[in-house]
Amino acid sequence: MRATIRLFLINTVVFFAVGLLPQAQALTPPPDGGYPGANTAEGQNALLSLTTGGFNTAVGYYSLRSTMANSFNTAIGAGALFANTGENNTATGVGTLFSNNTGAFNTSSGAFALFSNTTGDSNVADGHEALFSNILGSFNIAIGRDALHVNTEGFAGGGRRHDWHRRHHIYPKCEHTRTEF
Repeated sequence: MRATIRLFLINTVVFFAVGLLPQAQALTPPPDGGYPGANTAEGQNALLSLTTGGFNTAVGYYSLRSTMANSFNTAIGAGALFANTGENNTATGVGTLFSNNTGAFNTSSGAFALFSNTTGDSNVADGHEALFSNILGSFNIAIGRDALHVNTEGFAGGGRRHDWHRRHHIYPKCEHTRTEF
C-alpha cells in the first residue's frame, strides 16, 4: 500500500512538473521577432509606419515610430528615434534622437540625448540631455550630462560635462568648455 501511494505521488509530481514546465518558461504573448526586411520591433507602436525599410531594430514604446523606408537604424527606449526618417542612426535611452528627421549617422545614449536634432549628421552624444538643443549641427561630440546642451547648429565641436558648470558659473575658470577640431 505504501509503495502504491509513493508511486502515485511521484507520478503526479512528474506529470505536473513536465506538463507545466514548457508553459512556465514561455513568454505571453510570444515575442514578435523578425519582420520582412530583417526588421525587429518590440513595444507598442514600435516601427509603426515602416513600409520598405530594412535592418531596423526598435525596442520600446513608440520607438522608430515614423520610419517608413529607411534602413540601418537602432532605437532602444521609449520614443527613441520617434520622428526619424534618416538612416544609420543609433539611439539608446528614452527620448534619444526624438525629433530626428533626416539626420544620419548619429549615435546617442542617455535620456533625451540629441533630443532636438532634426537634420544634423554624424553627431555623438553620450549622457543625459547631451547635445539636447542641437537641430542641424554636424560632427559634434558631447560626453557627459548636459554636454553641449545649448548647441543648435555648431559644426565639428566637442564638449564635456564642464559646459554646464561654466554656463551656470559653478566653475567659472573651467577651461574644458569647448574643443574645436
